Amino acid sequence: MIENDSVKTSAASGTVGMGGDNETMASATKSTPEFLHNDLEGLKEITLSDKDRYKEALTMSPQRTWLNYFPFLLSSNFNPSRSILLGEECGSLCVYLLRHWPRKNRLNLYFPPMPMNQEALGRCFERINAFNGDHSGRIWWISGELKDTIKQSGDFILQSGDEEFIYQPDMFQNLNNSKFRILKYQLRRAERKQQIDARLFTEQDKNECLELLEKWYQAKTDKNIKALNYFYARACIELFEQFSPNDLHGYVYIIEGKIVAFAFGGQLAGETGSSFIRISDHDYISLGYFVCHHFFKSMQQYTTINDGGTTGLSGLKFIKNNLIPIRIETIYRARQKKSHENIAWANSNPQTEIEDTDTSKREVLRGLKPIAIEDQEIFNQHINQAKKKSWLSFFPFLHSFSQRAQTSLYWELYRGSICLYYLFEQPSGKRLSLYFPPFPFRSKTLAYAMEKVTHFNQGGDSNITWVEEEDMQDISRLGYNIINIENEYIYTKTDLDNFLQTCTVQDNIATSPYTHEDEAACLNILGKWKADEPKKVGKNLTYHLGRSCIQNASQYIDSTIIGEVLRVDGDIQGFCFAGAIDTDYVSFFVTITAPQYNKLKIYQQARISRNFSASFYNNPEETTEDSATYLNEMVKPAAMHQMFRARKVHNKTRGTFKRELRDINTALFIKAARELNFKVDIVKPPYNYCVISDGDKTLHVYHNATSITDVVTRKVTHNKYLSQNILRSHGIPVPAAKIFSPEDIDNILDHVEKHRPVVIKPVTGSRSRGVTVDPQNTEEVLQAVASIQNNKVMIEQLIHGDCYRILIYKNKIIDVLHWFPPYVIGNGLDSLFNLVEVKNGYYRQNNMYLIQVDFDYLGRQGINMGFVPQKGQKIYLHHSQEHYVGGEPVRVDLQSIHPDNIKMFLKVAQVSGLALAGLDFISKDLSISYNENGAGINEINSNPEVWPHYFCEQKEELTAIKAILEGFFSERNN
Repeated sequence: MIENDSVKTSAASGTVGMGGDNETMASATKSTPEFLHNDLEGLKEITLSDKDRYKEALTMSPQRTWLNYFPFLLSSNFNPSRSILLGEECGSLCVYLLRHWPRKNRLNLYFPPMPMNQEALGRCFERINAFNGDHSGRIWWISGELKDTIKQSGDFILQSGDEEFIYQPDMFQNLNNSKFRILKYQLRRAERKQQIDARLFTEQDKNECLELLEKWYQAKTDKNIKALNYFYARACIELFEQFSPNDLHGYVYIIEGKIVAFAFGGQLAGETGSSFIRISDHDYISLGYFVCHHFFKSMQQYTTINDGGTTGLSGLKFIKNNLIPIRIETIYRARQKKSHENIAWANSNPQTEIEDTDTSKREVLRGLKPIAIEDQEIFNQHINQAKKKSWLSFFPFLHSFSQRAQTSLYWELYRGSICLYYLFEQPSGKRLSLYFPPFPFRSKTLAYAMEKVTHFNQGGDSNITWVEEEDMQDISRLGYNIINIENEYIYTKTDLDNFLQTCTVQDNIATSPYTHEDEAACLNILGKWKADEPKKVGKNLTYHLGRSCIQNASQYIDSTIIGEVLRVDGDIQGFCFAGAIDTDYVSFFVTITAPQYNKLKIYQQARISRNFSASFYNNPEETTEDSATYLNEMVKPAAMHQMFRARKVHNKTRGTFKRELRDINTALFIKAARELNFKVDIVKPPYNYCVISDGDKTLHVYHNATSITDVVTRKVTHNKYLSQNILRSHGIPVPAAKIFSPEDIDNILDHVEKHRPVVIKPVTGSRSRGVTVDPQNTEEVLQAVASIQNNKVMIEQLIHGDCYRILIYKNKIIDVLHWFPPYVIGNGLDSLFNLVEVKNGYYRQNNMYLIQVDFDYLGRQGINMGFVPQKGQKIYLHHSQEHYVGGEPVRVDLQSIHPDNIKMFLKVAQVSGLALAGLDFISKDLSISYNENGAGINEINSNPEVWPHYFCEQKEELTAIKAILEGFFSERNN
C-alpha cells in the first residue's frame, strides 16, 4: 500500500493548464488516492530518497533515454494527473505510471524492469491487468536497445513513439564542421542583436525563472501548442536545491539585467548526460540557438548528451537538426496482444452522433449532411474549382475517414463554397472544427463557418484542421495562428517513369490489377502489417483507409480509385490504391506491403502511376523506419508540400512584435515609431489598426494603408486602366492596354492571339491577385479570365525586363528594390529540397510569402528538387519575380540609376497625386535610360507594402519606414 506519509508536498503555486488539468500546485499537490487497494500493495510513490536505488538499477540496464533521467521522473510526479510508482519484482526495479482519469484510473508500466527480466515483466502485467480490469495496459517507453527483447516475448505489439536526439558535446567547441552553418548564422544573429550573459542558476533566481516559465507557457497556449515541459520545469526549479550539482545543474541567461532563458541538466548514467529543460523567451532573436549551444558546451564531462524529442513540432525539429545530432533514436511503446486480434473496422453512424449531442449543439448541426458516396460529384467539382492538390482532398479519403468510429465529417453548401466540418470526441466531450477552409475559398464564407464552430464549442478556440500551403497566407492574414503539422511528398511523372526504366526486379515479382477475388489475401496482408510493422502516429488511420479501399473501391465513380496487387512467386504480398485528385495531381492513397517486402513500396507506386497521365503524384509523409532510404535513394521527391493547422484565438492578445498584430506592415510601422519615440495607440480589436502621434500630428495605419494618401487619389490609382491613361497623357512610358468584359471571350482570345506576349489582370485590385503573365494557350487564357471575378478584364502588353519597386515619399526616393525570382545558393552538400526548406523556415517565421517552386521551370533546366547545387551556384526556382511566389528583393544603390529614370519616377508620383507611392517599374537595366531600352511603369501602388524594405536580404532594417515617419512628422500643419 502507498502510505499516507508519502504524500508529495511542494511550495509551488499558480494555476496550471496542461492537457485539461486545472488543478493548482499548492502546498499539497495531490492527496493519497482513495482507490488504492491491494492491487498496488508493495508500490510507493517516487521520492528523492529513491535516487540511489534507482540509479543503481539503471546502471545494470541498457536503457539510456532522456526519460530515464531521475529528476525527470521525480518532476513528473508533481503533475496532478499522474503518479510515478516504484516496486520490485524478481530483483528488478519496476517503474509504473498511474494516470488519474475522471472516470477511471489506469496503470501502465513506464519502462521495462531494470535490469530487464521476463519473469518480472510478466508479474508487472499481472498487477496492471488486475488493476485496470482488462488487458489495456502498456509499456509507455522502450529504448531501442530493448525493442527486440520486448517484441520477441510474443506478448506485445510495438509502436514507435517519440524520438530523442543524441549530441556529442565536444563538437560544439569550435563549430568547424560545415554542417553547423545554420547554427553559426543563428549565433551571430543572436549576438548581433543583443548582449547575452550566462551564469549558473542559484536559489535567488527561482522567482524570476518561474515568472519566465509562466510567460513561456502562455505563449505556447496562445499558439495551441501543448506545453508538455511546464510541470517538469516548475518542479525542477522547486526541487533544485535538493540535488547535487552532478545530478542537476542549471544556467540562467541574462539580457540587460533580465533573465530571459534558463536550462537544466545533469548525469543520466555513467558518461551519458541529459539535457533536461530549456526555456527561453521567444521575444529575443535566435535566443533558443544560443542557449542550446552554450548549455551543450557546458557539459564537456559527458561523452554524449541525450535530448528529448520534438512532440511533432516542425520548428523544434528544425532547430534540433541544425544542432547536428550524432544520431536520432526512436523510443517505442508497446501494448499487450489480445487473445484474438480483431481486425474489424468500426463504422459509426454520423446521424446518431448528432442525436446524442445536447440541444444547443444539435441546433448548430441542423442542416448539415454527413458525407455519402453520392456526394462525390459535387465534391470533385468544387475541389477542381479550388485547385486543391493535397491527398487529404481526395474524396475517397474524406468518405473513408468519415466512416471511422468517433469521427464524423459533415458538409453544407454556402454561397457557392463547400464548408466541411469535423466532429470528434475528446475526453471533455464533442468538439467541432472546420476541416478545410471553404472551397473555393471565400473569407465571408469562412467567417460564417467559424462562427458556427465557435457556437458549437461554446465560445472556445476554433480550429481549421487542415490548411494547404496555398491557403496558408490568406488564412494567416485573417488573424489565425498557423502551425505546421504534416508534409506530403510530390513526385513527378518523369522521375517515376525513369525509375521504372532503370530499376530491375526479380522475375518472381510482378503486379496485376486488383480484383474482388484478391480481397481476402489483401486483408490478410493488411492485418499482418498492422501487427508487425512499427509505425508512428497515423498507423490506425492507414489501416482503416486500406481496409476501406479493399472493400469499397468499386462504390466510387468509375476509375476514381485504381488498385494493383504485388505478387511474389504468384502470392499477393502487397497492394496499392491511387486516384486522381484533379487533372494535375494523383494521390498515392494507400500502399501496403508485407514487412519483408517493404523496399518494394516505391516500385508499387511507380507501377500504378502508369495508369494516369497527371504530372504530379502526392504521397503522405512517411513514418516507417526505412523512409529515408525509400525517399532519398530510390526516387527523390521533386518537392514537399506542407500542411498546416489554423487556430482562431478568442479574447487574447499576442505579446511579441512579430505577432502583436495580424498584419506585418502595421507591426513594422509600430516598431519604427516606437524606436523614434512617437506615441503609438493600438486599436483592439481589430489589432491591425494603429494611430501614431508626435503630439501635433497623427498618422493612421491600417494594414498597408495610411492616412498619408487621400481617398480620391487612392481610388484613382486603384483603377489600373485609369491610372495608366493619366500617366500616358504625361508622356510616361506604360504598356499598351485594353479592357474587356469577362463575357467577351471571343474578342479576348482574338486580342491575346494578335498581341502576344500579354498580361491579363483585373482592372481594379492589389497584391497581384488575378494576374496571369504570358498565357501560352487558350486554356490558360480562359483560366485567367475565370479567375477575375466581378471585375473588368485588362489585357496589356508584356514588358520584358526585371521588376523594380521604387518607394517614394514627398518628391524623394526613399528606397529601390530589385526583385529576383525565388532562388537558393548551393553549398555543395544540400539538395534544392533542403535549401528551400531553410529559406522557407525564415519566411514562415516572419509571416512572409513562401517560395513556390515551379516544377516545369526546373524541368526545363534539367533538374529537380533532389539536385545538389555546387557551392556558390545560384538556382532560380520560378519563372516569376513576384513576391507572392517567394521572389526576393535586393537593394539598389541610387547612384547606379540613370538620371532620366530618377526624374521619371518622381514625375509619376507627382502626376498621380501620391505623397507616398510604390512604383513597379520593368526594365532590363536601371543604369540605362527608359528611353533607350523599352522600359515602362507597370503599376502604381497607393498603399505600398513596407515589409520588403525591412526584410530585404534578411537584414531587417527599418531605415525606409523611419524615413516615411520622419518625413511625415517633420512637416508642420499650416
